[in-house]
Amino acid sequence: MIKNRNVEFARAQSAIDMARFRVLALEIATWIETGDREHPSKDPSVKVTTAETGADQLNRRWKKLVKRGKHIDAIDPQQRHKMRIAAKKLRYATEFFADVFPGKKAARRRKRFLADLKALQTYLGDLNNITVNKRLSASLVDVDQAIVFRNRLK
Repeated sequence: MIKNRNVEFARAQSAIDMARFRVLALEIATWIETGDREHPSKDPSVKVTTAETGADQLNRRWKKLVKRGKHIDAIDPQQRHKMRIAAKKLRYATEFFADVFPGKKAARRRKRFLADLKALQTYLGDLNNITVNKRLSASLVDVDQAIVFRNRLK
C-alpha cells in the first residue's frame, strides 16, 4: 500500500514539475485575477465574467444532480454512487465560487445549500454503506455455510 502511495506521489510530483502544469497554473491565476475569460464561442470580443462562469457551472452541476436523483427510489447502487459524486462536485464548486457571490443574503443561501448538500452526501453514503454491508454479510454467510458443509464431510 505504501509503495503504491509513494509511486503515485512521485507521479504527481512529476506532473507538477512539467512546463504544461506551470502554464496552466499561470492561466488560472490570470483568469482569477482578471475576472473574465473568453466566451465558449471562442470569439475574443465576447467576455464572460467569473460570476457568469460560476453561475453556469453551478447551474449545470445542479441540473445533473437533480436528473440523477429524479427517481432515487428506483436507482441501483452504482447510479446512487454517481449521484453522490455529482453532489460532491456541486458542493466543491459552490465552495470554490463562494467569493464570486458576495453579500449577506448570498452567504446565508450558500451556507444552507452547503449544509443540505453535505447532508445529502451523508445520506447517500449511508445507503452505499448499507449496500456494501449487505454484500459483505451475504459473503460471510456463504463462507459460514461452506465451513459447516466442510465440517459435515469430516
